[in-house]
Amino acid sequence: MKYPAFIVTACILASCPLASAQAEIPKVRKKKTLADYCLTITGPSTWTYIPKGSIIHTPKRLNNNINGSTQNKSEVTWQQFAQANPTTVKAFEVTIEQARGLQPIAQEYKDQFLLQRVIVVAVHNGSPIQMITPSNPVAENTNQ
Repeated sequence: MKYPAFIVTACILASCPLASAQAEIPKVRKKKTLADYCLTITGPSTWTYIPKGSIIHTPKRLNNNINGSTQNKSEVTWQQFAQANPTTVKAFEVTIEQARGLQPIAQEYKDQFLLQRVIVVAVHNGSPIQMITPSNPVAENTNQ
């Protein structure tokens, strides 16, 4: 039985490891969008982007403001949003070491966050910054 040449060629290439390695089609990476790196915070009439991981505390009553609907609302900068929505967000200034997870936030501040009725966002020099969770957290003194 005689097979067409393209089938014979395909069978030979399939059995050859070098040919099959060269014949692999490179995987196409999905392009990352701003939404892959950011969250939105919404207020009554405005919204803004902040980096994922920059929210330190969110009270339950404001959960809907995280990645909420931005329809019929104006996009503004972080600084404009924070100034216009003091009942929604509060900026908490952190050091680069804290943002990198090398230095913990003091427990007294963490306790205050739990009492806050606003979304607490980590900022450095006035701009939101992602907080990296340390892989080896430093044990804090809990004897008080």
